[in-house]
Amino acid sequence: FSYGSTVNLSDSPINSSLFVQCLPNPSSQNTVLNFNTINSDCVTFEILDNLGKECKKLELKNLSEGLHYETLQCDNLQSGLYFIRMIVNNITVATTQLVLIH
Repeated sequence: FSYGSTVNLSDSPINSSLFVQCLPNPSSQNTVLNFNTINSDCVTFEILDNLGKECKKLELKNLSEGLHYETLQCDNLQSGLYFIRMIVNNITVATTQLVLIH
């Protein structure tokens, strides 16, 4: 039995400094997604209900490195708990919760 080659974590496409926040949370209408990117990336946000069903998708292409703010329109979503999955270059890098109260 032997282990495979060593993987350098800095070469990984997933970086622990990537994050997403929803403000305000809980929210009654719209919320602002506060997130950062490491490189010029394509970022997708999937909004999932508490059963894991996709309710909404937001795609942002060719973002520059740094901190970003994007308003998420929530007026067509019912009150409840939602999960927001941040996907960068087809890899899920962060997930956060959003509570909507109408």
